[in-house]
Amino acid sequence: MPVLRSDDSARKLRAVWLGPTGASLPFEWTYTRWAATLAAIPTTYLLLHALVLLVGVDDATATMVGLVFGPYLGIAVVGKVTAGVSFDQPLRYRLQVARAELSRRTPAPVAQSWEVTAPACQWVSVRLSRELGWVMFGALS
Repeated sequence: MPVLRSDDSARKLRAVWLGPTGASLPFEWTYTRWAATLAAIPTTYLLLHALVLLVGVDDATATMVGLVFGPYLGIAVVGKVTAGVSFDQPLRYRLQVARAELSRRTPAPVAQSWEVTAPACQWVSVRLSRELGWVMFGALS
């Protein structure tokens, strides 16, 4: 996606929520990042819970592992995904690129042959040789 250079400052405004009035948070997250994080936390909890159950551990341990590590994993995943999100490359663009890259099939290599012809050699005048600082066999002293 090409970088858009516009003077539309109202459109480029980052809607940031800093927390409740009088108790702002020490980080600036956009509303998109907040929404993605709130969706990722239960998702990672459920994934960890299911993975631990598949290993063969009891349900109480799987729940504890999901509750302890799920939120941290969700926040880390969202942090990595949204690190490069900006006005010029929104989150939906990043998701479209990832989907296209994952569904792309690698074409079979094609044998190529190259034919290069050397340019004709021309003599350079003595004056040009001096200007360029070339010394040819000591003849241009």
